[in-house]
Amino acid sequence: CEAVVEATGVSDLAVTAAKLCAPGGKVVLLGTPRAKFAGDGLELLRRIHISSFNVTFTGAHELRYPLLEAQAGGQKHSIERNVRQLLAFIQSGRLKVQPLLSHVLPPRKCVEVYEALKNRDEDYVGVVFDWRME
Repeated sequence: CEAVVEATGVSDLAVTAAKLCAPGGKVVLLGTPRAKFAGDGLELLRRIHISSFNVTFTGAHELRYPLLEAQAGGQKHSIERNVRQLLAFIQSGRLKVQPLLSHVLPPRKCVEVYEALKNRDEDYVGVVFDWRME
């Protein structure tokens, strides 16, 4: 299936929905979760992160905010405003991202990085490609 809508709210069905989804497909979690997830979280994450699956998960209300602040029509939130706020938190130090950064590498190392990620190399947590290093 190119798209799977999980509308029951049964948390463990997220894995089933991911397995039903075609590579590059999308799962929409429409149902409100009713219980703790007791399934195989690793299987779920593999469906999202491994390139041969690359399943995208979307919450039913994810796109409720307009993309641009100019489109918000007096509404407080927009994707643009939220991203600007997030970057301000990082810049001010209120949101700490440095502990997540494991590597800063030139883009020519991208094949090496993606191979390590594909092979689950735990040393690669957060990688930034610095284009000034070329």
